[in-house]
Amino acid sequence: MTTGQGTSSGGLTNPGQSSESFNTNYNMQRVRQAAIMSSEVLNLPDLQGFLKIPGQPVATVKIDYQAMPEVEPAYLN
Repeated sequence: MTTGQGTSSGGLTNPGQSSESFNTNYNMQRVRQAAIMSSEVLNLPDLQGFLKIPGQPVATVKIDYQAMPEVEPAYLN
């Protein structure tokens, strides 16, 4: 029997395994790369950033500043 896959090595078999068994190996590699350069992050203005959603390009976001109401007046001596 011949196929595009390799046979088990050395003719050794595991109990319950045929000497004509075939092995298939699959390898996955995780590749990491920067979505943006560090200089782009360092040069961001205040209240701006980047948003990365899987499957979508990198987007820039800007958050509007909202002043908080004064709950208690400042303590004075």
